[in-house]
Amino acid sequence: MRGLADQKSLLRHSNDYRTFYNFVRPHQALNRETLAQKARIQIELGQNRWISLIKQSNKKFEHETHPLDT
Repeated sequence: MRGLADQKSLLRHSNDYRTFYNFVRPHQALNRETLAQKARIQIELGQNRWISLIKQSNKKFEHETHPLDT
C-alpha cells in the first residue's frame, strides 16, 4: 500500500481490490468460479471481466457524483 498518500486514495484502491476479488478472480475452492458467480449474481461480462466491469460502471454512474469526490 506504499504510495497511498491519503485516506481517499486508500479507500478507492481497497474498493477496487474488493471488486476484483468478488467479480474477476476465480477461486480454487469454488471450482474456479468467482464469488459473484457462486452467489448467482447475473452480470454479463466479456472475455476481460475487469474491463467489462469498468465500462459498465462508467455507463451507470457517469452522471452521478462519487461519495469520495465530495
